[in-house]
Amino acid sequence: IGMRRLSIIDLSTGHQPISNEDGSIWVVFNGEIYNYQELRHDLLARGHRLRTHSDTETLVHLYEEEGPDSVARLRGMFSYAIWDSRRRQVMLARDRLGKKPLYYAITGQGLYFASELKCFRGLNIPWDLDHDALRLYFQFGYLPDPATPFLSVRKLAPGGWLTFDAAGRVQQRRYWKLPAPAAEPPPASRASGNPATKCRRASGYTGGLPGGTMLHAALLSLAVLAAPAADKAKPATNTIDPVCNMTVDAKASTVVVRGQEYRVCSKHCGAAMQKDPDKYLEKDGTVKTKKKTASGSNKVTQAARRSRALSCLGSVQSVTAKTTRSLRRRSASRMRTLALVRSSEMTTA
Repeated sequence: IGMRRLSIIDLSTGHQPISNEDGSIWVVFNGEIYNYQELRHDLLARGHRLRTHSDTETLVHLYEEEGPDSVARLRGMFSYAIWDSRRRQVMLARDRLGKKPLYYAITGQGLYFASELKCFRGLNIPWDLDHDALRLYFQFGYLPDPATPFLSVRKLAPGGWLTFDAAGRVQQRRYWKLPAPAAEPPPASRASGNPATKCRRASGYTGGLPGGTMLHAALLSLAVLAAPAADKAKPATNTIDPVCNMTVDAKASTVVVRGQEYRVCSKHCGAAMQKDPDKYLEKDGTVKTKKKTASGSNKVTQAARRSRALSCLGSVQSVTAKTTRSLRRRSASRMRTLALVRSSEMTTA
């Protein structure tokens, strides 16, 4: 199983393939799971040990608990493959509307799968054209599942999963179908807001990468752009830095964790919160209170607070010194450029 990853969530430790604790189950995954934080908390409560902060790792542990039916609990856009060494079985799964592609070919040699058709070109499989599929393409402008341009390669249906074991047995099911349209949505669904945006916020996505919106001239693009602004994070209300336990004022820098803003005294404290939010935040997003001693004073002593404050101050001073040196170098470079221009003007005159 091979994987070439575009890193979005957990840039440092989310490398694939990812396995469970004993290495008996492995996964490769393309896409994003919006409710993975909720699933992660549930798996930790059941005793699973997760080594990364990525959404990918939740897939192997969820499969351990519920098998192929675990895909029905996922919210997001995805296609993934799981290798179960205990059952000698491969499972393929695809999101409900088929946003992420997944192709497969079953031959006498076994099962091949990939996210792109061109990956099959190096295989020794027949490449006879599927003329019925081509007629459908010219009729509809796309190829309905499971058709592809070739008879030997199929597409996994949206909202479906497939298993293939060492004996060559194939099992395929649909875990979701598009529901029948309702004349008018119930009042509860209208009042609950945008469920897709809520899934995004529940995922606690910070990504480590800047986000953006691609637009064109249609009204739909303006609606897409307006949705995040309407559902922006709530203003920070904490007055104590959750990491270093120091008082912060309203002008302090902020960090967004799980869709909520928190004031922090430095970028280092903000990075610590994003890396391990469970250490500093309760499940409902409130800041964990520090345990108090019998005298009622905080366990964090004044000396420790001064040490952390000096550490934050040292980081700020270090950044300030680097910025000053950079400005000096730029100023000297501009002066040299100005001198060369003036020398050239004098030579021309």
